[in-house]
Amino acid sequence: MNRAPEHVAIIMDGNGRWAEARGLARSRGHEQGAAAVRRAVEAAVRLEIRTLTLYAFSADNWRRPEAEVNALLELFRSFLEAEGERCLAEGIRLSVIGRRDRLPDGLIRAIEHVESETAGGRRLDLRIAVDYSARDAIVRAAAAAPAGELSREEFRELLARAHHADPATPDVDLLIRTGSEQRLSDFLLWESAYAELLFVDVPWPDFEEADLRRALEAFGTRDRRFGAIPTAPAEQHPAVSDAFTRIEADVTIIGAGLAGLDCARALAERGLSVVIADRKRDLKQGVHTTGIFVRRTIEDFSLPPSLLGPPVRRVVLESPAGAQQVLESPHDEFRVGRMGAIYEDLLQRAILAGARWVSGATFSGARACERGSLVKLEIGSERLLVHTRFLVGADGARSRVAAELGLDTNRETIVGAEEVFTGVPSQGPPSLHCFLDPRLAPGYIGWIVDDGRELHLGVGGYADSFNPAAALSELRTRVAPRFDFSRAELVEKRGGLIPVGGILPRISTPRGLLIGDAAGAVSPLTAGGLDGAIRLSRYAAEVLAAAVERDDPSVLALYSGAEYQARFLSRRWMRRAISAVRSPLLVEAGCAVLRTPLLSRLAWHVFFGRGSFPEPDRSGLARLGVAEG
Repeated sequence: MNRAPEHVAIIMDGNGRWAEARGLARSRGHEQGAAAVRRAVEAAVRLEIRTLTLYAFSADNWRRPEAEVNALLELFRSFLEAEGERCLAEGIRLSVIGRRDRLPDGLIRAIEHVESETAGGRRLDLRIAVDYSARDAIVRAAAAAPAGELSREEFRELLARAHHADPATPDVDLLIRTGSEQRLSDFLLWESAYAELLFVDVPWPDFEEADLRRALEAFGTRDRRFGAIPTAPAEQHPAVSDAFTRIEADVTIIGAGLAGLDCARALAERGLSVVIADRKRDLKQGVHTTGIFVRRTIEDFSLPPSLLGPPVRRVVLESPAGAQQVLESPHDEFRVGRMGAIYEDLLQRAILAGARWVSGATFSGARACERGSLVKLEIGSERLLVHTRFLVGADGARSRVAAELGLDTNRETIVGAEEVFTGVPSQGPPSLHCFLDPRLAPGYIGWIVDDGRELHLGVGGYADSFNPAAALSELRTRVAPRFDFSRAELVEKRGGLIPVGGILPRISTPRGLLIGDAAGAVSPLTAGGLDGAIRLSRYAAEVLAAAVERDDPSVLALYSGAEYQARFLSRRWMRRAISAVRSPLLVEAGCAVLRTPLLSRLAWHVFFGRGSFPEPDRSGLARLGVAEG
């Protein structure tokens, strides 16, 4: 069963036929259609749909009789004026996509006014398509593209600008057409590449909340694979014997977090056959990281700008007693990623390059065999056996792959928990607030990222003296005088184990290797792991590709965590010192010292320095003649 769709698009067809069937003027059908829009918007809010796009007037509708076109445009202007105040009061962001150069000036002014007034809405992103043509938008985006190769995300931004849309809007999950016709009519062709399509006989004026609920229920029965191996829930499978379906791969990656997905993409783009498997069917669910990318990562790697939040240059350190220390940087130091969307983007890039995606799969073991390993995956009652040359563990801090390969495992971890809110008014410039209080977060910190788009509220600490749920509640209470949660909407909960012992010494064997949290690729001091996840996964892909190309598993010996031990030594000692301090008075004294000019520079370096994760030593690959990248 799928979760509720995040983005629903509706082709509102049947207004004219509804009126004609009743002996009424077509304009009456459009008026009743406007009432159906109000019902659909109210239902979308109740059903917790995040984005609703309604097809109101296509570019081809200009061919209709002039009187009908004028009536439609005037009805739309009146709708904007009447609904703008309601959307503002209910926290709905209303925007219009499509061309504007052919619209009347009065309508353009009404559009710009309502968009400005409702820009802060967070409960629903309501988009209405007027003078819209997907093919026209694609053509104009292509015409505006610079010479040279263009990524999908870069083209997506050009496409959004071509029809006045927000490039951060997610792709369509469910597209509904009312009125019995079964065609797309040049609507959101790019954004609907993997949408589930549903055609209903109900004309738009008769479309009710019950019809929308039935559409969502139908969506829930669809098996959305996005190009993956077909799977089905256990109850849909016939009884099977102990036999396994068998496939072959150069590399099998267990775990579809940032490290696993990036490694899969890099290997597939090099031409290797790759299988990537994860227990999750929906990568937007169960995100474990807060998604804070540091400047070095953003500068060194190509991350889709539309999937990153506004830049943060300001850090506020707060002591147990509430004394604050503000650190400012002249650079854009942090950006919070929409991790679910980033995961899906990486997955699609990997699939397009040829990787095979196995969702809903449990890793049940691997045994050595000639030329690699036999990896067992269970998908419901289906069993899949992958004969793989190399096995990669990207399966988190408690890696089963590490145990199967006989590699080192993480021994020191903290627990992190986070809540993500919309609807909390921003308090000044985008900021990262860090709460240094062992009562709240023993051995780590509490944090709030307020970037103007979302508010991330989180805590982390050692599990032996830490209740994450209680700590989150305490932090919300503590900051309530500063942050107004009265209209806040909790949109996501995150949490999981964070390894803080530094990168593990033994992270490779001739049969495979570890990346991401499974390898301990997290800073022992800051517990930041995204930079290490990408940096180490890129290096792992280079090593694996060289091993496959040379048919030589000994190449994996170049991938070692031992070289990082000396580089992480000071950070591991600082981690031990932090974990030992459980007295609020000692932390308060330390914060006071940290505010002195000398140590203030040290604090500035910890947060804004560019030494987050060491660059891997590629000299061994260079001796083999392997070029970086």
